Amino acid sequence: MEQLNQNKNPKFNPNSNKKDIFLWFLLIFVVLITVFIVGFYFKKYINNEKSTNPEIIQKEEISLGVKCDFKNDQDASQKALEEKNSTFCICIKDDQMKFRCQEDAQNAAYFAQAHAQFKIDFCNMIKSNIELKENCESVVTSGIEHFKEQDPEYLANIYLRSGDYNGAIEILSVSEKIDTEAPVMLSLALNYAGKALFEHKESEFIPKAEELIDKAINLDPENPEAYRVQGYIYEVKPDIMKSIESYNKSLEKDPNYILSLTGRGHAYNLIGDLYKALEDFRKAAELDKDKKYISIYANLCRLEISRDDLVSEGIKNCQIVIDSPWSGASLKSDANQIIADALLREGRYDEALVYLENAQTFFLNDPNLFIGFANLYIAKGDYSKASEEAQKALDIDLMKTAAYRTQAYAFFMLEDYIQAEIKALKGLEVVKNDPSLMIPNKAYFIQQLNYILADIYLAKGDSIKEAQYREAGDSVMQAN
Repeated sequence: MEQLNQNKNPKFNPNSNKKDIFLWFLLIFVVLITVFIVGFYFKKYINNEKSTNPEIIQKEEISLGVKCDFKNDQDASQKALEEKNSTFCICIKDDQMKFRCQEDAQNAAYFAQAHAQFKIDFCNMIKSNIELKENCESVVTSGIEHFKEQDPEYLANIYLRSGDYNGAIEILSVSEKIDTEAPVMLSLALNYAGKALFEHKESEFIPKAEELIDKAINLDPENPEAYRVQGYIYEVKPDIMKSIESYNKSLEKDPNYILSLTGRGHAYNLIGDLYKALEDFRKAAELDKDKKYISIYANLCRLEISRDDLVSEGIKNCQIVIDSPWSGASLKSDANQIIADALLREGRYDEALVYLENAQTFFLNDPNLFIGFANLYIAKGDYSKASEEAQKALDIDLMKTAAYRTQAYAFFMLEDYIQAEIKALKGLEVVKNDPSLMIPNKAYFIQQLNYILADIYLAKGDSIKEAQYREAGDSVMQAN
């Protein structure tokens, strides 16, 4: 859920061909609605289906925004440094220069994000340049001191956009305006909702957010932003139908309120109503003449790239997010991750790695990013590294079903069946309460985790349990 205003099945059963084909037609709907589902996991199976089923849409080849039309490697390197974007380093032919280009561009990006987000952690990511690292730390420290004194609400807004909810709450909760001005109440409510979502403490922080919303609405009942924020809080709670009701109230106050169109589209996306989601996102984009409301394009980026017939449009919208000066760091990171995932599905591993590394220059501790790295290493056959990256995601968020699924598969491929079973069972335990998964995707992950368990018992020679989990995997999609 990114509306703060700002993922390889191990093995299919080769003896159930008819059932596999039936399951595929059910699965394709889920695949189309989520970029998280990593296509390489089904590569062999998909290729077989495409050769026999003309109804499956042919996927467009991904065409990236970076064009390698530089005169020489030096020009490409200079462009990467100027733009603070290591994607341009892809164009460099000399391997040593390419490595230096990527490191220098990433260092420049870390420095820029440290300054933009007032986070020392980005300075600590700078490699092989002590002077730049020290300058970075000095800029961040002095910036924090200045804005705490001169404009604390501005600093709180920066923290909100970068996901530092604790920092923002610390500032806003002691503001003299917290009892008298609706915008300050709404900002604090958003931070409580963000903290609730990130830390899985909905029962603790959502009531605080709701209390602030009620006060803000009493102060300014005609303000569409109040109902928009209320809609987001209901998303986090989660109560998606109430969320949509709140977005509708906001749009009653202002039918062209862009943030509420985007929020409602996101809520529709969460329940799998893709037609209404696209309709809201596209209407919002039409209204956004100056492309300032970047969450519109972030949502279009994710939704369109997951559709085989809309990949080109999705890439364009991802690029809007990456290039825009109004994009928050988390949205830039998400857009890079989405492109990386699409490249991964095409087997373009080196390019996918560049985009994942770009994503990390914007958001250091995003569990989804580490899942992306883990999936890349799965595709490359480095299962030990994949397990390490998945564990990094779980160290941040123990509710990440996708991380358990990826780690379980990695352990399975390493023939560590004990750990594989532990991780798969843990994934089944958390999947229903995982707020990062859209509702239609939960059944998919339940199926895949059951298949992993089936393959574990197949490898161990336990045909009874193998059949039990295989049947559970087969039946889950039929029940949905």
